[in-house]
Amino acid sequence: MVPYRYIIGRSLLIGLALAVAARMNGAYMCLFADRAKLNSEQVRATFRGDPTDPAWTDEERLLIKLVDELHDTAGISDELWNALYPAFRIEEIFELIALVGFYHTISFFANGLRLPNEPYAVLPPDE
Repeated sequence: MVPYRYIIGRSLLIGLALAVAARMNGAYMCLFADRAKLNSEQVRATFRGDPTDPAWTDEERLLIKLVDELHDTAGISDELWNALYPAFRIEEIFELIALVGFYHTISFFANGLRLPNEPYAVLPPDE
């Protein structure tokens, strides 16, 4: 099983890339990519990849699928629950659900208020 802090740190960045305003993702990449030990391929994949991207581990793919499903359906399919439960503790799954919701809230404010980009933000990598 992957260490809890690692899961949460990585999920924050992955979740941001998929669920939050792109301009905010660049700011968080600048601040947290090194702390989460994301390599250049993983940074690229947060902007341009999907759950099948080879940059991700199996656990990270599950996290991306979780973010995608919550974003798209506001729910978790039985298939994904059956994959998540053996890989993560129930407390971790609960916290991940809350984190996705939290970052959606941030995105709604940033987009709704049309906040400008942070001057230090990382731009999405070129294709």
